[in-house]
Amino acid sequence: MDYLIHAPAYKRTSGGVRALHKLCHCLNQAGQVAYVSTSATNPSWDTPHPEQGVVNNIAVNGIVVYPEVVRGNPWNAKRVVRYILNRPGLLGGDKEYDSAETLFSYSVLWQRFVPSGTRMLIVPVIETNIFNCTGDEGRSGGAFWVGAKGRSLPRISETEGLVEITSSWPDSWEAMADLFRSVEVFYSYTNYTGLLTEARLCGCPAVVVAVEDYVREDYCKGIGDTAGLAFWNKDPGILAANLRKAKETVNDFQELFREGMSKFDTQLEKFIEITQEL
Repeated sequence: MDYLIHAPAYKRTSGGVRALHKLCHCLNQAGQVAYVSTSATNPSWDTPHPEQGVVNNIAVNGIVVYPEVVRGNPWNAKRVVRYILNRPGLLGGDKEYDSAETLFSYSVLWQRFVPSGTRMLIVPVIETNIFNCTGDEGRSGGAFWVGAKGRSLPRISETEGLVEITSSWPDSWEAMADLFRSVEVFYSYTNYTGLLTEARLCGCPAVVVAVEDYVREDYCKGIGDTAGLAFWNKDPGILAANLRKAKETVNDFQELFREGMSKFDTQLEKFIEITQEL
């Protein structure tokens, strides 16, 4: 059965969008037939856009993959796979899904929303040939990211005077990696962003400013554990201790991340097996 993946236009700065497009590419590379619903794709990936007739056919005879932000089943597909890339309902879409849908989680952070608890598909979207630590670079200052999900949070004093990363700056992955290799610390007002991974891959400790208790617990189960990661605390002493541990462990993150990503091929095989049995 062929796949149709409901995906927005390709966007370099969105990890979730990259994951949807990369999933299509990986399925095609694995010998399956897969399409994305948008014509705005990454020309470097095998992500064809289907004609309407193909869409109609897959809705009846194939498999449709919806991200969690899509409400319901707009294509009236017979076989639905729900790919949970963020907390259900947080950015739109439903908080609960039809029992007939097959659920997969993009991260251990959202594994609790998958009834089986084992259906995980962590599509590799970070270019480790760009985001890496090349040695003991001279570092000074820091950077921070707010993003749409962090706009409602009050600013903390630790980010005053630091460089702000925006949706348009730095304007390339290479420039972002250079930034992370030049600063001593990165603060994120968003508790779930690929920047936390990219910073640590570049040897820069990352601080999560806002984090719910359950996210804090689940971070400990994620790729790389909490190596190089600290959680902000209003108590200066606790924050200093968290940062000290993050700096001591950040150089361990690259290998831990590679180990985690090495499981993707097995996860993809399982995804294909389960979905084709539908």
